[in-house]
Amino acid sequence: MLDINGIIEIYNQIDLPVLDGSALREDLFLKDLIFEFVRNLYLKINSDDFFPDSRTFIPNMYFPFTNDKNKDWQLTKKKLNAFLEANKHHTIIGKDNPTLVSNIASSHLIESLYCLERAIFWFFNYKYNLTETFKAAGMQALYYSNFFIKVAVQKFLGISLIHTKYAGKVIVNIDWSKANVEISMKGGGSADHKKLANNFFELMKNVDLSEFQEVYDLFQADNDALSKFSGIPTEQLSRDHSDYLRKARMDYVYDFTTRESDPFNSFYGSVGSYFKNVQSYCFLDGPERYNDGSEYYGADFVPDVYGGWGINEHFVGSLMKFLITNLRKIQNLENYLMVLSQKIEGPEEFNETAKEIIQGWLST
Repeated sequence: MLDINGIIEIYNQIDLPVLDGSALREDLFLKDLIFEFVRNLYLKINSDDFFPDSRTFIPNMYFPFTNDKNKDWQLTKKKLNAFLEANKHHTIIGKDNPTLVSNIASSHLIESLYCLERAIFWFFNYKYNLTETFKAAGMQALYYSNFFIKVAVQKFLGISLIHTKYAGKVIVNIDWSKANVEISMKGGGSADHKKLANNFFELMKNVDLSEFQEVYDLFQADNDALSKFSGIPTEQLSRDHSDYLRKARMDYVYDFTTRESDPFNSFYGSVGSYFKNVQSYCFLDGPERYNDGSEYYGADFVPDVYGGWGINEHFVGSLMKFLITNLRKIQNLENYLMVLSQKIEGPEEFNETAKEIIQGWLST
């Protein structure tokens, strides 16, 4: 069982600044740290081979001045692939490599912040674009808000899946109890968002969420409050939520055989009040802010508006609130959270209710 407070305590012990001026620092990206790790492993046994100094200098066929280096790199890459195939799993022992493990932990925290910002940005993008004219853009934006908040939470908890040009997929997992880092070279280069969503569900079932009842409810099989809106058991609802958004995104963007994916859908007339409702209501923190005690709230508003589409926003909001609440417990993030608040407050196009809700989480 992952102990969130224990993870926060370790982040506080590392106490590295995450800002470079007012921007998130860029010198501790996990891709760079893993590149250096793989490079050092390889050169220990192939010291005379060519290996780029950094991942940003990997030569390729599109740079004519590096043709010779590109040939050298392709030879190295064949040997590297064979080496990694025989050495897929690596453990970095914290007591033997304190600086590297500390940097990898810091990288997970910094990249979690990057992903949180993207989740917030895509949510505002969704609220702005989900109109009759731009429904496809809005649905795609909600999907990516959901995707990035899941990645942000995973990284905060010490788990990353990264795609590299030299080792395919690489899974990095911090063992917080031993201060070790597990690295698994999985190979292959394609993304699998459905598998990521399933892995996220299993991960969250193994996190101690006793202090976070709302998020705990998302990952339990017997939460009647959620399942009553759809008649679907909570576990299936939670598992299928990302898959639903993924399929909806694909339908609206790629499927030209349905009217929903028609970019000129609004040309054919009104399609109801759905789009107006999305612009009028925001369910990042659930439906209760709209509970006026009327029969409409209980009889129509909750099942048809919140249960019909607002619950998708609530899923995203529950995870945003969970992550922000825990980030506020990390001592060296105070300045960053102030900067994030300023970023959110700036654009006039951002949905005002969503601004209010997120700003409340940042300042509570």
